[in-house]
Amino acid sequence: MATRSRRAWRTGAYLRLAIAKEVGDRAGEGKAYGSLGSTYLSQGEIGKAVEYHAQDLAIAKEVGDRAGEGMADGKGGRGAPENNFE
Repeated sequence: MATRSRRAWRTGAYLRLAIAKEVGDRAGEGKAYGSLGSTYLSQGEIGKAVEYHAQDLAIAKEVGDRAGEGMADGKGGRGAPENNFE
């Protein structure tokens, strides 16, 4: 049952991502990437989780969402080499 729930959550996040891209909602794209990252992390797929959280972090920076930056960074957005900074 938990696997089905995660799959549904992931499917919903991909749908939100597609809609956000279609309407040009960059902040919405970032949040969808963050949801995908969290879903993959809960499934133990660390590489995909870091990749999606890094995209969330990059978009948050792009749109000037400081709170979103903090959330994405805390979820592992800096795990990608291009986002690793001191």
